[in-house]
Amino acid sequence: MSDLSPEQLAPELIGTGAKALVGNAKRLGLQWTLRLATVVEGSNASAVSATYDGDTVPISMTSMIGTMSVGQRVYVIQVPPSGNFIVGMTPGMYRARQTLAGTQATIVFSDIPSGLRSLIVRWTARSDTGGSDAAETRMQVNSLGTAIYGFEYIQAQGAALTGTVTGGATSMFVGHHAGGLAASGLYATGEICFADWDIATTRLGSCNWEAGAFVAGGLKQNGTGFINLSAIRTSLTFFPSVGSWASGTDFQLEGVPS
Repeated sequence: MSDLSPEQLAPELIGTGAKALVGNAKRLGLQWTLRLATVVEGSNASAVSATYDGDTVPISMTSMIGTMSVGQRVYVIQVPPSGNFIVGMTPGMYRARQTLAGTQATIVFSDIPSGLRSLIVRWTARSDTGGSDAAETRMQVNSLGTAIYGFEYIQAQGAALTGTVTGGATSMFVGHHAGGLAASGLYATGEICFADWDIATTRLGSCNWEAGAFVAGGLKQNGTGFINLSAIRTSLTFFPSVGSWASGTDFQLEGVPS
């Protein structure tokens, strides 16, 4: 059991509503305990499923600080007989990773926290089929396949420098990766930066990215992406333009909490 006393909880992690509850607990006759828990499912703030440290069975809790991501560590005020109120989150980076042990058509990250100050995606990828040694890495936000994506990039291929602009696409191009005809064991790498992940509801989405691969004479690209959508972002989907992701393809997410 990892119960915490109020004195052990950093004051900045307690919301205003929780402070009022704590401050009036004695007058209201409340007996409460502050505990740590891990979120199992948190898309509904009024019915979060989480497991207390030391327990094995998840129970329903009410979040006073909004929706939660799976695996998020949270502070919970437990009020007998059945009150469980999430009042804070433990500090730290959001991290998620998928490394494929076999072929797979898409890689999907769901339940990404919407309250991240920024989000970085780093990838190493190769696809398994196609008649070329290079294929496109494609991305969609919130599983949306409508014509809301635009992108512009400059590309160095060998000694040649070119530029491309595309609008109204159903997915975003974020660089080339090694295709089915690339040398065995050769993978491409890339990075995508969302600098404003947590304020997507007040502006259209955007990101910057770069990618590189020693295929097709050598490819290096730098680009920017546009998403014609003002909405909370909770998921990212990645897929190759041809075939499926090959074994060993790896995508990593790292987010900074607001």
